[in-house]
Amino acid sequence: MRDLTTGMGPRSGVTENKLVDKNSSIPDSIAVGKGKVELRKGVIKAAKGKSLVLELVEEKGPCPDDMCQLEAKISARILGDINDPSLYEIIKTEKFTLAISKAVWRAIDRGMQGIFIR
Repeated sequence: MRDLTTGMGPRSGVTENKLVDKNSSIPDSIAVGKGKVELRKGVIKAAKGKSLVLELVEEKGPCPDDMCQLEAKISARILGDINDPSLYEIIKTEKFTLAISKAVWRAIDRGMQGIFIR
């Protein structure tokens, strides 16, 4: 194995240590219809053994009056158990369960979009 800073190989008789994975901040990706959900390692670690739930929530926009349009946003929560699994598309992974509401699933699939959770 070469030292990338000097371009030199290891000295003879010296044991090499394996390099730490420098790409540990790269998210894992889960296919959702025609789109995907990308998760950082910290999210995966926090959701281990639990359910990561993605739902659509509507919030009032920034207007000061009641005429403002509602803004749709995706909410991510980690829950120990899901009350009604029929409301979600369920994807089980080795480490956690991803539960995506039907509205979010359709939005990702139809728009062929990706969601990034950090």
